[in-house]
Amino acid sequence: MMHVFYNQTGDVTGTFSGDIALLGSTVGASVEVTRTPEELGELSDWRVENGELVRVGVAAAIRLAVVEVNSRVGEARLRYITAIPGQDALYQAKLEEARAYLAISPEPETLAGFPLLSGEIGLTAPNAYYLAQLWLNMNAMWGFYAAQMERLRLTAIAQVTAATSVAEIDQHLNTLKTSLEPFNGN
Repeated sequence: MMHVFYNQTGDVTGTFSGDIALLGSTVGASVEVTRTPEELGELSDWRVENGELVRVGVAAAIRLAVVEVNSRVGEARLRYITAIPGQDALYQAKLEEARAYLAISPEPETLAGFPLLSGEIGLTAPNAYYLAQLWLNMNAMWGFYAAQMERLRLTAIAQVTAATSVAEIDQHLNTLKTSLEPFNGN
């Protein structure tokens, strides 16, 4: 947990976590916050009012909004992909193997040269042909959804970085949230 220090006028003067001063001065009153120093950015973009940390600068709000946009879209993507190290490379290798297998006519008698197909037959699909088709279809489905989500992400980032007020930023974030609902199963 982090503490934000502020002076008599409410201006943020520093941050403190554990036994380490992170930014600025730790002289004055403090409030406990859940934001990280990276999320805070410029201390001058914040004030403490009635014991609460509030944004007063648009620059800080924009930085936080971009983080939130990427986080929300990332969460939506997780409904369609498996987020484990190396999985992207494995998906790409499966796609290439499926294309190579389906390009051979007639179907090959052996699966030599197709280790991913041969390793997954009977687990995901009953034979190599159906499995290769499944991988191609899943890739096409992912491409369809990924393109839509990426457009939403880039649009939202462009909107929040062009915003001139915190209220405008919040409006764009709410629009993004609503736009992502179909991808989140809502």
